[in-house]
Amino acid sequence: MPVPERFKYRNLQLPSKFTTTEEYKSAPGRGPKFKEVSRNKQEHYYYLYQKFQALKDEQTLLDKKRETVGISGLEGITIVFKSEPDYQLKHESLDLRPSGIELLSVKTIQTDTYAAVFVPEGKIDIFLKKLDKYLKEAKNEKLFANIADIKKATVDALWTDDINLLPADNNPVWWEVWLRSGKNREDIVKFFRSNAEKIGLRVDRNELAFPDRTVLLVFGTRDQIAESIDLLNCIAELRKAKETPTYFLDMKRKFQQEWIDDLLRRLPKTISDEVAILLLDTGVNNEHPLIKPFLSSNDLHAYNIDWLKTDECGHGTGMAGLALYSDLMDLLVSNENVSIEHILESGKIIRQNGNEHQPELYGSVTSQVISLAEINAPERKRVISLTITAKDFRDRGKPSSWSSAIDKITSGAEEESGTKRLLIVSSGNIETQNRIYYPDRNIIEGIHDPGQSWNALCVGAYTQKVTIDTNNHPGLVPIAPAGDINPASTTSIKWDAQWPLKPDVVFEGGNWAKDANNSPIGGDPDEIRILTTNDKFTDNYFTITGDTSAATAQVARMAAIIQKNYPEFWTETIRALIVHSAEWTPVMLKKFNIRLSHKNKKADVKNLIRYCGFGVPDLNKAIYCAENRLNLIIQSSLYPYADYKKMKEMNLHEIPWPEDILRDLGETPVTLRVTLSYFIEPNPGERGWKRRHNYQSHGLRFDIQMPFETRDQFRSRINRRVREEEENMIETSSDSKEWLLGDHLRHRGSIHSDIWYGSAIDLASRKHVGVYPVIGWWREHTLHKRWNSEARYSLILSISTPKEDVNLYTEIANKIGIEVPV
Repeated sequence: MPVPERFKYRNLQLPSKFTTTEEYKSAPGRGPKFKEVSRNKQEHYYYLYQKFQALKDEQTLLDKKRETVGISGLEGITIVFKSEPDYQLKHESLDLRPSGIELLSVKTIQTDTYAAVFVPEGKIDIFLKKLDKYLKEAKNEKLFANIADIKKATVDALWTDDINLLPADNNPVWWEVWLRSGKNREDIVKFFRSNAEKIGLRVDRNELAFPDRTVLLVFGTRDQIAESIDLLNCIAELRKAKETPTYFLDMKRKFQQEWIDDLLRRLPKTISDEVAILLLDTGVNNEHPLIKPFLSSNDLHAYNIDWLKTDECGHGTGMAGLALYSDLMDLLVSNENVSIEHILESGKIIRQNGNEHQPELYGSVTSQVISLAEINAPERKRVISLTITAKDFRDRGKPSSWSSAIDKITSGAEEESGTKRLLIVSSGNIETQNRIYYPDRNIIEGIHDPGQSWNALCVGAYTQKVTIDTNNHPGLVPIAPAGDINPASTTSIKWDAQWPLKPDVVFEGGNWAKDANNSPIGGDPDEIRILTTNDKFTDNYFTITGDTSAATAQVARMAAIIQKNYPEFWTETIRALIVHSAEWTPVMLKKFNIRLSHKNKKADVKNLIRYCGFGVPDLNKAIYCAENRLNLIIQSSLYPYADYKKMKEMNLHEIPWPEDILRDLGETPVTLRVTLSYFIEPNPGERGWKRRHNYQSHGLRFDIQMPFETRDQFRSRINRRVREEEENMIETSSDSKEWLLGDHLRHRGSIHSDIWYGSAIDLASRKHVGVYPVIGWWREHTLHKRWNSEARYSLILSISTPKEDVNLYTEIANKIGIEVPV
């Protein structure tokens, strides 16, 4: 890996003595005003009263039917509240857990909101008592005013997936069934499994457990699912089971034996197994001579014990070559020694074209295969590369069972060790026939499941490969221009604003070609694809590949190199360094009218990031520093919440800028970049995604002292407790507009990165960074007693200036007590 001469220093890690923890209190929030329908209260009371009475009658009929079928336990009824058009339901007030009344799901169809609620036997009377107070005491106005209808739940009511995917006929299909947790999740799962067969349902053995949901795959007809809603009272949501994941295998290309021999001579003589990349794919043929030194047969794993552990179709073996070497073409034409300081592990999660076995709960499959690798080599540090995605993009940023499982796996939630894991996932590919509609199709087609995972690093593809040999391929032209995203890469431009900014980064994925008739030309021509290892190496050693899976494998390689160079760095830090080192190409910036160091429209910046993430990561900038460009690493933690739904702590980090040097530089332009990375614990379930029904366990935010703002003024601005305790404090306001993203845009998901452009003299007084919590379900959902959990994070700050004859790195290193090598 050639390193520019000036990038010769290691990253700087800020010691804990520069961090101060203080009690924190957030500023009071002002949410949108809740709008109520103007009603004749007495008429509305009698209307709703009759609805509740009718539900009591229906519950009596259901009890008799349950007795006939032989089902006993979990008596009650699932009902649905519907709002008036263009009005919201006060759905959080429908969740009365102490009484056993449980909010199951909330969804909006056009202008109407629907809330599904499980009501135990005899508990409808609780709503009737509240309804009496609505009429007689002017209470519960927000709860009842906007309700247009109440009825028994049906399959349609609990369907939270794309409505077009709801089975219209009664043929048996696989359903993704999300069970409620109730007071004891294990009891509900056991009850559902033991009684489902009584109504003809077949339940898969795998399951995914989350704080408020358990997800199962169930095979049956629509009528059988409807009967289970009526009789079992376990189902909170219904979704379509994910189809088998998709991948693309490209054409082959023959190379000479001596090329292999030459490359083998340049490989390292000793292999370190301290860091591994676990490839979750179709398996790997580890007898390939370029793979064999780095992948032992003991490190081959498969989800199903009856499967071959090796590769039966070629995709996984191609990814293995990229995870070791990146694009092999660069190495084959070189004569330099090759440095590889990590090994591979293979986890086969799908075989051949995926049609030989039933749909799987891929979150469970992913978790089980990762466990196999960890049990086999528990002390090994590993980067997990997931280069298989679902075929569709219907989730549109909404958490799925697979993406939620990845968030759970990476967070280490509910594990005694609390082990955090770095998982890198591809954004998914557009179907081959649609790539000629580039880039319009890329903007429309959303990132594929599980790329919406908050904690995973999601990778899209871009390309610099545009040169086609027109003698061999007359009439062909590249689809994507150099520096733009690859024609197969998906985006999140059409996602709702609340979901994370994805992809996080993009990497080389090759290009595609089209002819005069605007037809896509498969994997040809070879020169705009990526060279890698072939599974059928007895025929030829090499093949070509590309797109988002290829980009993902190469970013996993980058992560493994960072981990090997910095074994003390957390997984959150490695993820942050990859994002932090990324830069947009001029083509990407021009597409969205972005001029760095100038004021830009935030909507344009948002579209840029949802199109290509934070750009293309640079391994040298992630690992090394220069005198005029440095990375300052902070690994810290805080307790975000106290009991009784209160905030608890914030951290104030003092940044030891070389103030004298910066002031001497005066108006010299400098760039400050900040990236905050942490992992959330997921709690999926479509219940409005607010307060105790938040998906994320907690949220963290950063803010930076403004030029000429004192330390105490800065503390007062971000911490309400300081304002309450200190008199005569002059209030200041944020300079969020001066940042490229600003605080409203950057705080999506669980990695937040932003850039400030200014003068050296202004940076000199920006000496403090605050990290503070915002609301998550740990605080609001007191039933799970997670409010006292610790939240760790990584914070990276970098400064750079085009002026090269400065000693920023050395001055900061001296201040924090790190010796600079001469």
